[in-house]
Amino acid sequence: MLAAAVIVPLWAGTLTDAVTCRDWEVRARRRWIAAIALLPPVGSALWLVFGRPRRPVAIPDQPMHPSMYWAMQRELERDIAAFESGSFTTG
Repeated sequence: MLAAAVIVPLWAGTLTDAVTCRDWEVRARRRWIAAIALLPPVGSALWLVFGRPRRPVAIPDQPMHPSMYWAMQRELERDIAAFESGSFTTG
């Protein structure tokens, strides 16, 4: 019972983390999702150690370069257009 109380939340959290990350953040994202879903304790542990994307830490003293804003705006517009046309996929 105690093992289930630890494994189920760990499994749900790692599966949610793998599903919500972008394709360009993680190599073989679909394989990671399958590993986590099919092998809950092992897949979750492997995801936390090897698969999880390492996000850069933002430095609060330095503002983002203006070209990054434009790149993010283009990506957002592309995602919105794909969603509205019905061709948006998450995987």
